[in-house]
Amino acid sequence: MRRGLYVPVLAAALLFGSAVRAATVSSAQDHFASGNAAYERGAYLEAVTIYQELASTGISSAALQYNLGNALFKAGRLGEAILAYERARRLDPHDPDVADNLDYLRTLTVDRIPPASSPLTALGITFVMDLTSAEQDALILLATWLAAGLAFAVGLAVSRESVRKAALYAAAALMIPVLLSGGNLALKSYLQATRAYGVVLEREANVLSGAGDENPTLFTVHEGLKVRVRGRTADWVQVSLDNGLSGWLPAATVREI
Repeated sequence: MRRGLYVPVLAAALLFGSAVRAATVSSAQDHFASGNAAYERGAYLEAVTIYQELASTGISSAALQYNLGNALFKAGRLGEAILAYERARRLDPHDPDVADNLDYLRTLTVDRIPPASSPLTALGITFVMDLTSAEQDALILLATWLAAGLAFAVGLAVSRESVRKAALYAAAALMIPVLLSGGNLALKSYLQATRAYGVVLEREANVLSGAGDENPTLFTVHEGLKVRVRGRTADWVQVSLDNGLSGWLPAATVREI
């Protein structure tokens, strides 16, 4: 159970000022504490409602999704709990509690599909990407870019040769983390924009060969299974599994992470 709620408020600070930002954060923290209190007294459905109300306001918080996952699991809603934990992991990929809970909940699901290998995994790129979150990459990129710019400016401004060379060498060295963090952030942004995933929420759902009930069933999936979302219509979602199987599910049976 997470006690504190991290609320991204930079946009609020820029648009509305510090007074509105403080009020927004205070209200969110109070609401979050109410959800925690409901959870601790065993009112899991009440806690779910409170956490979901907070999430519906646009708050993006790993702590919120983690606590929501705990409450959903206690309430017996396995698929939705896995969905919340997956969202928490996307926001904070290094949280060991989220990883442990996901691993445990997957032992309770019906489907057992080993993850497929990919060129990114084989080359070790996935491992490097997972070392930092997108937010951390952005902070590293901004800090090192500013430091490199400052060092370069010093190198151009000073007349003393030894200081000038040291500043320019420092600027060049700082470009290494700039390029690494920038490339990491760009790749993550590209993958997030082009690869969508979802979680099956129905206890059992038939995957059809096309977007319509008239199409034959190809295979069956169960609650809690993570699928890749490859396309959608108004009422249907095209999904694929790590083992290569693909087909169409009713949109109501899958929710995107």
